Amino acid sequence: MQSKSTLPSHEIEAVSINDDDLTIQQVIAVTRHFAKVEPFAGPKRAKTQRVREYIEKNWFSDSAEARYGFNTGIGSLKSVRIPQEDIREFQKRYIKSHCVGVGKPLDIATVRGAMLLQANSLSRGFSGIRAIIVDKLLEMLNLGVHPVVPEQGSLGASGDLAPLTHIASALVGEDEAQLWVSGERVSIKSLKSTDGQIEFIDKGKQITFTPIELEGKEAISLTNATAMMLSMAVHLLYDAEVLLKNADISAALSLEAMMCEKDAFAEELHALRHQNGQINTAGNISVLIADSQRMSKAARAAYFDFAAAADIKNKTQAGGREIDIPAVLAFQKKYEFHENRVQDSYSLRCVPQVHGASKDAFTYVKNIINREMLAVTDNPVIFETDAGEFVSKSGGNFHGQPLAVALDFLAIALAEIGSISDRRMFRLLSPRMSFGLPNNLTGGEIGLNSGLMMVQYTAAQLVSENKVLAHPASVDSIPTSDNQEDHVSMGWTAARKARQILKNVQHIIGMEYLSASQGIHLSARDESVSLQRFRLGKGTNTAFATIAEHETATGDRLFLRMDVDRYLHRLITAMEKLSTDGHIVDAVENVCTLRI
Repeated sequence: MQSKSTLPSHEIEAVSINDDDLTIQQVIAVTRHFAKVEPFAGPKRAKTQRVREYIEKNWFSDSAEARYGFNTGIGSLKSVRIPQEDIREFQKRYIKSHCVGVGKPLDIATVRGAMLLQANSLSRGFSGIRAIIVDKLLEMLNLGVHPVVPEQGSLGASGDLAPLTHIASALVGEDEAQLWVSGERVSIKSLKSTDGQIEFIDKGKQITFTPIELEGKEAISLTNATAMMLSMAVHLLYDAEVLLKNADISAALSLEAMMCEKDAFAEELHALRHQNGQINTAGNISVLIADSQRMSKAARAAYFDFAAAADIKNKTQAGGREIDIPAVLAFQKKYEFHENRVQDSYSLRCVPQVHGASKDAFTYVKNIINREMLAVTDNPVIFETDAGEFVSKSGGNFHGQPLAVALDFLAIALAEIGSISDRRMFRLLSPRMSFGLPNNLTGGEIGLNSGLMMVQYTAAQLVSENKVLAHPASVDSIPTSDNQEDHVSMGWTAARKARQILKNVQHIIGMEYLSASQGIHLSARDESVSLQRFRLGKGTNTAFATIAEHETATGDRLFLRMDVDRYLHRLITAMEKLSTDGHIVDAVENVCTLRI
């Protein structure tokens, strides 16, 4: 098997849960790129079997003492003893009664992540389940047996009960459960053969899966965990890292388009603050704009002369008074165009401080998520005594509060990335704030063409929506189960909100890319200010070229300069995909290293 962490997720061919350090890259390899998961084996399997053998010998009989989760009801029914002859039936009824999810189905990648992470947690040998339960979860992953899991219904304590039970319902072959088959939702009942196997053809491949009947403790172990919110958190982190790098690149392109000052990104300035994210962001901007000739007094002066000459010509042709008084032009160049800028607005010069704070939050959240990937979140859990016996201890490791707070923090951090990106975009569209770029970044006749005005309208709506979504879910709680579960995390809600914020900000950054690229095109539209005369920086040149030269599958180049209005939805969608898929980041990182 390939070594961990050293390969990008799409190059990882196989993943093992037999070690303790499952990585984010490995999870993504399984969920999005369908890497195989190796069989459950080694010391962890041996421990799982040894614990189960003890439990079956000593804890499952009518004479055995009552133990929560093994031979009792659950939640507020914790004191109700279940006879030994009804233990299997209890597992079946538990699954039926806990499949209560509603709403649209979750994406397959998130569901696959939950299956993998739950198998990984159960494999540690503290749950008291049979090893075959882990085997069957891995078999489902490797075969492509994907349960349909509704998006809503988890309180984040006791874990993600409802969504995880929908996965378990497929594991046991519940007739009313559904699977994804060639993109369609199909009931398991319609897929069962006469001998109870689940059989179907998906993407031309014959799939046969044999459901399993659960034994004592196994239903609760399959569902009492944080695996679903953890799966969404892992995917969020993976995508957020790309987003944070895209944000630095799009910001640098906006700086180039407006020919901003460089001093705000000096290494020695940020070293005084001692904040890692800020220092790393300033370093990223510096390497992106390294050797830029556009971010200079000479380029600003040349652009002003070009813009002023065009303005005089337009006014003269329209019969207006010719603006040719040297004193007026000198005043405009110095005080309105800011030939000597000194410092730019906050959304431009404070990129390191704002992006950096979000990166520090990202790092904090990543540490929480990495620890959770090592966790056992079942209840109750089994421990071995010094005498070689086993005891069960009931606690609350399923409580999602660590993830809930972290995901709320991530949501706030990502919302701020979108907020400051919108402010940069807003400046690009204003001749007064962009230092002379055409109104609304219009390439042709202004008025007849509306330019990119409406792009910022959409960004504004997304930023406003993010402000609502950024309200923390983790500060809320509603008691359940006859007040037995009187404080819940709402971690699943936090995860879903953070995911929506991420999607919104991905769109916003794509819009800034579109606006900044158009701004650069327009700032270089005359030979006197061309990109050949005043070149872009080392990294920004690569990013700009990647955008300008991008071709669709049909050979269509979308991102050339717009001299007349175009159907902007298509461009916004294409730019969001180009950036979110990592194409721009990958191209830039071929010429310079970006840090989080």
